[in-house]
Amino acid sequence: KILVPEDDETRNKVIMATNSQTKVKKTSLRATDPIHLQIEMYMKSQNLFYERRKNFYKNQGKKPEEIVSISFLAQCLMSTILLQPDQARARPSTLLSEDKKYNQLFKKNGNLEAYLKAAQLGKKVNSRLTKVRPGLSRAQISDIRFYVVMGAAILLCQKVDISFGDLANMRVDSLTDEDIGIAIDESLVVYERLGGTSRVAKSAKMADEVAKEIIPYVANSQLESSEHPSA
Repeated sequence: KILVPEDDETRNKVIMATNSQTKVKKTSLRATDPIHLQIEMYMKSQNLFYERRKNFYKNQGKKPEEIVSISFLAQCLMSTILLQPDQARARPSTLLSEDKKYNQLFKKNGNLEAYLKAAQLGKKVNSRLTKVRPGLSRAQISDIRFYVVMGAAILLCQKVDISFGDLANMRVDSLTDEDIGIAIDESLVVYERLGGTSRVAKSAKMADEVAKEIIPYVANSQLESSEHPSA
């Protein structure tokens, strides 16, 4: 039987329902959802290139620091909105295949500014990690970087329960090396205390404990603000 869908959304639903012979990755089908096209267009206006198709912008000569993959954005959102850097570390290729998490992160007509800020935050953390703490090993970087993204978001938003609105209002350009250093150091403290392995980095326990270590810095910042209000 030949089906001729009227639009891409219907076509994708048909493919997902009948995807039994030539398998098409669910994550590839996600990339055609309208929200991802909206994100791509919005990010492009801010000089970031959202790669819905693998290597699309790379093949156009765009620099790695300018390219945001769908999986990287999902990891940044997992680390900030859901406070699950452990999941971002453990399952980077499967985040988009689970309907529940996918629908939490990529809502129809979602906040495009929030997606942009999440990507910018992740990019900034990635670019500054080894400059702020040059002694980090490759394994440590891989294991803690999304914890640092979470910690940086908490420090910028001055709260733990971060919403899409909070992300949209976040001033990524105000994130200092000192803030990144705090997030790195507190993540490392917990990481080493629990064993310092990739298995530790993939545990919800580490995520919970790192968030708890960052909270006092938020409280101190709020106290300082109340003691020295702006004129």
